[in-house]
Amino acid sequence: MTATTIVVAQRKGGAGKTTLAAHLGVAWAAMGYAVMLIDTDPQASLTRWHRRRKARQIEGRTDLGFTTTTGWRVPSEILRRARDCDILLIDTPASADIEVRTVMKCAALVVVPVQPSPVDVWATLSTLELAQGEQVPALLVLNRVPARASLTTAMREELSRYDVGLAATGIGNRVALAAAFCDGWGITECAEDSAAAAEIAALATELGGLLPASDRASQRHAEAPQPPLPEGLEFPLEKPEPGIAGLKETIGRLDGTSHGRATEESRGNVVPDLGGAALLHQAASPSENQLLAGIAFLKRRLARRLKQG
Repeated sequence: MTATTIVVAQRKGGAGKTTLAAHLGVAWAAMGYAVMLIDTDPQASLTRWHRRRKARQIEGRTDLGFTTTTGWRVPSEILRRARDCDILLIDTPASADIEVRTVMKCAALVVVPVQPSPVDVWATLSTLELAQGEQVPALLVLNRVPARASLTTAMREELSRYDVGLAATGIGNRVALAAAFCDGWGITECAEDSAAAAEIAALATELGGLLPASDRASQRHAEAPQPPLPEGLEFPLEKPEPGIAGLKETIGRLDGTSHGRATEESRGNVVPDLGGAALLHQAASPSENQLLAGIAFLKRRLARRLKQG
């Protein structure tokens, strides 16, 4: 068994990188995948989460592997751990190009969480350029999305046109995610009926559909309960426009839109947790279907990389 290595990277702080990695890891483990988390960030936030998780010995807690390593030991540790799991999920430090580039060399996919504002996306370009330099597919995930942010829809429609890839599932700015993380939980095991859990489960399912799986992993995944994706999602095979160069042009245009109004509307706006069932069965609008063009391109690009490797 050889793991698919997924790196969660973001040079800009405050995007929720570590929290997202923890919740995704737990969600995948609950779906039947053998998951190993690796913390390569000297701040060790993911390590503290795992220590709290391990110390509490909670009944019903989802088991997953964990280790921490930094510096020159990272590549050898990745190779060693990849033999024992299906998904190797790596949290990386912010603003550490050499270390992050080293980890990306071992990756099949780079997941880049980004908050939906022109400033945050612009700051994310350096992370995307790192992935592009290592020829690793990168997927943007809109994270900490505030309710009623008027710019979010416009940014989704624009970002979906480029080959950097954009996940159809976004994660709201929800108190429950941070609270669960602080207590060593994954949201899908401590609040499985919440909207936050529904979003994480949907994102885990979406990303899992992009990855190759061993027969053993496929069998475990098939036997585990699977959360439904929103109805009406398709993968239209449209030719994307140039990636990072086009993305820079997009942000330039968006900087001239109603950014000030969006910021004012979303200030202090944390989404309360509602029932997750309605979210998962919510029909996607035509504009949301168009967002998956970037994901379709990512699938083809990832398949080519894995075939060559």
